[in-house]
Amino acid sequence: MTLGLCPVPAPNPPRIAAASCRKSLWARAYYEQPRKPGADHHAAVRSLAYKGIRILYGCWKDRAPYDEQVTSLEGHRSPLWLDVISLSLQEAHA
Repeated sequence: MTLGLCPVPAPNPPRIAAASCRKSLWARAYYEQPRKPGADHHAAVRSLAYKGIRILYGCWKDRAPYDEQVTSLEGHRSPLWLDVISLSLQEAHA
């Protein structure tokens, strides 16, 4: 699928979200949250893609580049922060 006459393919938010799980601890923790109660892979990726779209919209609205340190979960006291810490500890011991 292309946008109009432009040969550049349209972005695919679920594919981008799934790829972000490999690079970002918060994205992986956010993906794992709905998986614990039994949600399937596709539902978790759609949820992560929606979250990513909201983050990108905030960056666009504020005219600020995305910086994972600025959007830190620790500063916002997110319950997801504990999942991120446990994932980072698992990676450190792996």
